[in-house]
Amino acid sequence: DRKMMMRLFPEVFAKQRIAPVDHYPNLLLKTLKSASRLDNPNVVVLTPGRFNSAFFEHAFLAREMGVELVEGADLFVQDLKVFMRTTDGPKAVDVIYRRIDDAFLDPQAFNPESMLGVPGLVAAYCAGNVVLA
Repeated sequence: DRKMMMRLFPEVFAKQRIAPVDHYPNLLLKTLKSASRLDNPNVVVLTPGRFNSAFFEHAFLAREMGVELVEGADLFVQDLKVFMRTTDGPKAVDVIYRRIDDAFLDPQAFNPESMLGVPGLVAAYCAGNVVLA
């Protein structure tokens, strides 16, 4: 972790003027929200799942941004709009920070064998009903 590296190698950090990253999750969330035309869009992080090598980073970013971490099975498309399954019923999703490769994003548009993506997601995007980032 960066704090440990700063303690172990202070001369490297001093010479290179490495910037802190503490503000990154908030900056990312602000950027994702600004991509939507809505005042208070619902943002989620779409991960391929816990077996992905970067899952820890996906979970960390979602937690730090205060948004839901979802897998493809947690989302569905209805009437060209994206929804998240919740215990309180479907909740609209406006911005998806996707951490899934293009080929697996939507089995209807790309790889039909994909179990990771969301059927109809590309159609919802093309209709302007969701932002993919």
